[in-house]
Amino acid sequence: MTHEQKIAQLRSQSVRKSMKVSLLSKTMGALIQLIGLPIAAHHLGKLYGVYGPLASLMLVVGTVNLGVGPGLSQRLSGLVLKDQEEEERQWFSNAFYLTLWALILILIIGLVVALFVPIDRILGNDFVGYRSEGKAGLIAVVVLGCIQNLFSAFDGAYIGLLEDYKVRFYNAIGYGLSLLALVIVPFFPKSLPLMLFAVFGTAFLPKLISSYRLMMVERPYLRPRWADFAKEKFSDLISSNMAFTLCQMGDLGITSLGIILVANLGGTEASEKATNVIYYLTVLATVQTMITGSVWPAMSNAWRQGDIAWFKRVFRKAVLILLGAGTVFALGLATVGEPVIGYIFKNRGPLDGATTAWMGVAVIITFIEMMLVSVFMSIGKLWDAAGASLTRGLLGLVLAGFLYRAMGMPGFVIGIIVARSLSLGWMWMRYQKHLSLAETNQSVG
Repeated sequence: MTHEQKIAQLRSQSVRKSMKVSLLSKTMGALIQLIGLPIAAHHLGKLYGVYGPLASLMLVVGTVNLGVGPGLSQRLSGLVLKDQEEEERQWFSNAFYLTLWALILILIIGLVVALFVPIDRILGNDFVGYRSEGKAGLIAVVVLGCIQNLFSAFDGAYIGLLEDYKVRFYNAIGYGLSLLALVIVPFFPKSLPLMLFAVFGTAFLPKLISSYRLMMVERPYLRPRWADFAKEKFSDLISSNMAFTLCQMGDLGITSLGIILVANLGGTEASEKATNVIYYLTVLATVQTMITGSVWPAMSNAWRQGDIAWFKRVFRKAVLILLGAGTVFALGLATVGEPVIGYIFKNRGPLDGATTAWMGVAVIITFIEMMLVSVFMSIGKLWDAAGASLTRGLLGLVLAGFLYRAMGMPGFVIGIIVARSLSLGWMWMRYQKHLSLAETNQSVG
C-alpha cells in the first residue's frame, strides 16, 4: 500500500469513527441545552433573564484561545504519517504556551471587569436590581471560561492527528456529568454560579484525563518544552489563529451580543425570549457541527495531499445531509415550535408562531453557511472565512437590533437570516473560485 493510499484509508477511518462518537457526543450536548435551559428557567425564576446573557458571555470568553485548537489542527494534519515527531512537538508546544499566556491575560482583565463593572452597565437599567447576583455570575463566567479553554491545544492536537473521535468521546463524558449536575442543582438554593457550573464546569475532569493521556500515555513526545519555543511558529500560529478568532467573533455578533443587545432594548423579559431563540438555534446546530466537525480535519488532509476528488465527494454528501436535516427541523419549528417551546419553558420567554417559523429558515441557512466556513478552514483560506464571519456578525447585530425594534422577536430572527444569507452567497462564490483553481493546478501538475 502506497503512502497516499494509507493516508486516504486513515482519513476514511477517522471520519467513520468521528461520526459514530460524534452522534453520541452531540446528542448529549443537545440534551444539555434541551434540559438545561428549562431547568434554569424553572429553578432560577426571574434570575433566568440574567442567566441567559451570562451563559452567552461564556462564548465571548471562549474567543481568548485565539483559535489555537483549529490552527494547531490544521498544522498537524499535514504531518500525519510522516514520522515528524519533533515537528509535531514544536507546533504543540508553541500552541500550548500561546493558550496559557492568553488565558492569564484574559483572567486578569475579566476579573477586573466582573468586580468593578455592575451588571446593569452591561445589560441595561432593567438589571440594576441584580447587581450582587450579576457580579457572582460574571466571576463564574470568567473562571469557567478560562478553565474550558485551557485544554484547547490538547483537543487541537487530537483533531489534527485525525483522532478527533477521542475529543468527542471525552466531551460525551463531560456532558454526562453535566446532566447529572443538572438533576442535582434544583435541590440547592438559587445560584447563578452554581447553575453555570452545572452546565459548563463539569467537563473539566474528562478534559483533564484526555490531556493527561495524550501527553503521558499516547504521545509522550508531545510534552511541551520551552526549548521548542520558535518565534516563526509562534507568529504563524498567532496570524492564522487570529482568523479563527474572527470567525468566532462573527458568531458572537449574532449569538452572545445579540442576546445582550435585546436585553438592553427590551429588559429581562426580552432577554428571556432572545435566550430561547439563540439557544434553540444552537441546539439544532449541533447536527451541523456533528457533520462538519467530523469531516473537516480529513478534508483538510485531503486538500493538502491533492486528493480533490475525495474532497468534493465528501463535501457534496455533507451538504445533502445538512439540507435534509435542516428541512426537517424547519418544518418542525414552523408547525409545532410555538406550543412545544411554550410548554417546555412554562411561558418563561414564550415565542410566537412567526418567530419559530423564521427560526426554521435560519436553521437551513446556518447549516450550509457553517459548512462553507469549515471548508475554508480545511483548505487554509482562513481570512476568507474570517472576513465573511466578522462582516456577517456585525451586519447581523445591526439588522437584528433594528428589526427587533420594528417587528419584535420575528424581526430579530429575520435580521440573522439576512446577514447569514449574504455571507453564504459570498462564501459560495469564493469556494467555487478556490475549487476551480485547485482543479486547474492538479490537471497541470
